[in-house]
Amino acid sequence: MKTRITVLLFCVLLLGGCVNTDEILSSFKSLGGPSEQETAEAEVTSLATLLKDFRENDVYARQKYEGRWLKLSGYIVNSPQEVKSGNGGFTIHLSDTNKNVHMSTEILPCTFSKNDRDTILTLRRGQFVTLYGKFTLTDQIATYKVMHYCKIISKK
Repeated sequence: MKTRITVLLFCVLLLGGCVNTDEILSSFKSLGGPSEQETAEAEVTSLATLLKDFRENDVYARQKYEGRWLKLSGYIVNSPQEVKSGNGGFTIHLSDTNKNVHMSTEILPCTFSKNDRDTILTLRRGQFVTLYGKFTLTDQIATYKVMHYCKIISKK
């Protein structure tokens, strides 16, 4: 239980900008981060597939995705959010659809470093993107899915 609380607190602090994301990104390799070649060769997973896998078999999906570096594609649900506390950074939310997204629809938050400002400035709501990041889960009352250390690979 103590570990879960610690992980949840870390996620809240990271999303709130109270944890130095630049320090985390500078030690990308120490996090088990991929090489440039591994990033380029990674297979793209659609957000629709990831969410479907979790709906159909949570145990299977956890084994397949948890803690892994993924290339993920989806639509930006909202305007990118700047995290003003701590060292800053940005968050976008992805959906598997470009249609009107309701609060009940599953979306996936993706966090970026403040060093990604130039990229973030070019993103728009409804845009289809492919990004690379580390998929994590936090279990409390419900399972919270999030991509950390994200980098945009392509956008349309």
